[in-house]
Amino acid sequence: MSVAATMPRFLEMERKYGSLIRGMRASRRTQASGPQKHGGARYSQFMTLRGGMSRLIDAPRDSLPAESVHLNTPITKLTRTHRGWCLEDRGGRRRVADAVVIASPARHAAPMLRRLDPRLADQLASIEYASCAVVSLAFRRDQIKAPLNAFGFVVPHVERRFILSCSFSSEKYEGRAPGDTVLMRVFIGGAMQQSLLRMPDEQLLELAHWEVADLLDIDGDPIMRHLTRQLHAMPQYHVGHTRRIAEITERLDAHPTLALAGSSLTGVGVPGCIASGKQAAARVLAGLHQSTPTPPTTMSSRPPSPPSLSPPSNARVVSP
Repeated sequence: MSVAATMPRFLEMERKYGSLIRGMRASRRTQASGPQKHGGARYSQFMTLRGGMSRLIDAPRDSLPAESVHLNTPITKLTRTHRGWCLEDRGGRRRVADAVVIASPARHAAPMLRRLDPRLADQLASIEYASCAVVSLAFRRDQIKAPLNAFGFVVPHVERRFILSCSFSSEKYEGRAPGDTVLMRVFIGGAMQQSLLRMPDEQLLELAHWEVADLLDIDGDPIMRHLTRQLHAMPQYHVGHTRRIAEITERLDAHPTLALAGSSLTGVGVPGCIASGKQAAARVLAGLHQSTPTPPTTMSSRPPSPPSLSPPSNARVVSP
């Protein structure tokens, strides 16, 4: 994996201080010598939405006009026209838009852009993805003998275990389980153990239970268990990923009203996806202003109007 793409802060610390340990110590000294804040909210390193992460999707959906959202409408082709952009879906229906933001995984974006820019499509198609299974297990707190003095654990491949990690969801976030129970999520598969995902659901559930029971000294069966398969969900930032993204960005310069966003590019976490979405929106907004012709200047007694930061009046938004 590319350190520059996955953990750029660590790479910067190593270059600046010579090692991560010295960099961490320097960071702590800087924080200790800084102004002490009193009052206000105290935020943990781990935060989420009280009603679940689906609320992050529900909020913008509910704020948009119903006719502007088209579900189960995969776009297969994107072409440039004199009117802007033409989007064609699998059923052959076409829609025209002034600007387009493609926020799909790279493996779906590549076919859309094949006719527009084959090299750009090739770069997107070369981004590999890994899959995993997420097993949620709940136990009574008195079933677990090991101390839960952490938010979870990661399992190195050298340990030859059959799970990638385990997150103690109820320890990280409030309201995820009653006080006398523990909810945990177990991750199986990934790039190193893809073959495990060929197992049936029941075997994956048993495998997750067996592993955490052994590692955390858990007695008895879980009081709840649930399995979700996340197929091709994790983009792999291999060495050279930053160069690939630089070339993708350069090729997009020819299309100011077209932008890409999402975890395939510069951030696998939710904050990274939100940041890329904001950057994409700013990019196409600037492109729309550039493409809007400026009216000729005429003599008028009226004072000039202040500049507007909103999209041009003829802008249309399409959610493929």
